Amino acid sequence: MKKTFLIVLLSVLAFNVALADKELNKKQLALRSEIFTALGKEGYEPDYNKDEEIFFTLDDEKYYVAIDYRREDPFLVTIYNYFTYGDEYSEDVMKNCINLVNQFKTVKLYCYDQAYIYESELFCLDSEPVINSIKPVIEQLLNARNEVRNIINSGIGDMNFTKEKDKILEKGKSFFEKEEYEKSSAIFKMLANAGYVPSFRYMGDSYKLGAGVEKSTEKMISYYEKAIEGGDFWCAYQLAKYYYENEDYQKAYNTFLKCASNENDNKSNALYMMGYIHEKGLGINKSLIQAIQLYRKSLQYSTRLESDARLALMRLGETVEREEDFIDATKTMLMGINTAKEMYELGNEYENGLNKRYVSLPKAYAYYKASADRNYTRGLVKMGEIFISKYYPFADKVKSDKYYQRAFKVYDQIKNANGEACYEIGYMYMNGLGIKQDFEMAKQHFKSGAMMGDKNCCYEYGLICKNELEFPEAFQNFTKAAEKGHEMAMYELAKLYEEGGGTNTDRAKAIEWYKKCSETNCSMADEARMALKRLNSNDEKF
Repeated sequence: MKKTFLIVLLSVLAFNVALADKELNKKQLALRSEIFTALGKEGYEPDYNKDEEIFFTLDDEKYYVAIDYRREDPFLVTIYNYFTYGDEYSEDVMKNCINLVNQFKTVKLYCYDQAYIYESELFCLDSEPVINSIKPVIEQLLNARNEVRNIINSGIGDMNFTKEKDKILEKGKSFFEKEEYEKSSAIFKMLANAGYVPSFRYMGDSYKLGAGVEKSTEKMISYYEKAIEGGDFWCAYQLAKYYYENEDYQKAYNTFLKCASNENDNKSNALYMMGYIHEKGLGINKSLIQAIQLYRKSLQYSTRLESDARLALMRLGETVEREEDFIDATKTMLMGINTAKEMYELGNEYENGLNKRYVSLPKAYAYYKASADRNYTRGLVKMGEIFISKYYPFADKVKSDKYYQRAFKVYDQIKNANGEACYEIGYMYMNGLGIKQDFEMAKQHFKSGAMMGDKNCCYEYGLICKNELEFPEAFQNFTKAAEKGHEMAMYELAKLYEEGGGTNTDRAKAIEWYKKCSETNCSMADEARMALKRLNSNDEKF
């Protein structure tokens, strides 16, 4: 087998095709003849080149079949082709990419000056396995080619695979977020095949969504399980949800347990789901006692005030918080905190699970009260809210009104120049908090604050306009609020775009704002996700 261009490549790279100056024996020649004849019968229209190798063309690509003179019983047959990569990529980048692919493929790649070769080796006793393997081998060759292209195009060709796995993964995640799935899946697959645990999650996601790979529940489960074994318990929660949604409750419970038994962001959710399975007796014995215990445990790790566990305990008539646990902040708690504003912000962190804090209403109360005791106006409003909130154990309207009245006096002095003051006064009038309920006064203050650009006033005034069928004005105010980050306004704006209220119907804009709302923790996030499905946004993440 004497080739011109390829002989140089093969000799330099120790290519596995038979040596050029050796002849095939009778058995090998007979095998070659069998393969040639069989390829002809399959419609490949084979031919011999000047080196007496078999070749054929498929979809404008030329493929070669070579027999190694050194092997007999079994024979060694190599199917290969080659491509040029031109001047746009350096030889070093190509070699690096090909070396990465070579770690994980049955197809081997070799690189030389502006060309690279793909080959697959087959051991056989006759021509039948070769003919049966032609189509899958060609598919593998093309897949390898695409993988090299995706790796090069992803920009990781010149990165150090051994030392920069974290950076390479971040590139893959970036492509995934931008929905450039061919690039992301090539990176995730390469890292996963190397046993890099953080990539297993993303391979599972890719197979779940069909993102750059063919959708596969089996492979999704396999990669999630590998991730769990490697300590990625986010995947335990995702896999448990899959089992739960498919009514395999025993597997779901056991997998939720894996998640709940380890520190991770879904620990609270997993404990809640275990409680719910016990409460309803789904696949296991029904036990309200165990359900309540798990709901309470879930609360300890919750980062949401309106957590499912809290709502479940309230639904079951259970005491969630004890009034005796709510005490003033101690000197130790206030150590290092210099201003009433800082006290208020710390209370907000404990109430809403911000900055990696778990929700603790007793601590939130202590810090809020400390800020109110120092006449911080937001603290006064918050204490007024706390004493009538369903989440706190007080239900004391008299104390609530006293705090609201103190806040009203402060805000009333600055309402002509302060949008926040307009909002708080409007809210007090709207709900009769500390003052007599007066809808018209509420509307007036919300409108004033909206004109100053306060996002909360824009949202509230937008609701009033919507209820009064003043849709153009509602649209304008929801737009202002949403663009400033008001999460509920995002939903209302999306709805107006969907229905054409105060503006032209715009499905793309509706999807855009529903999606933004769905990514928040507001109470309409689930409704936004349902709207996305209804609009068939093709965003499978939802």
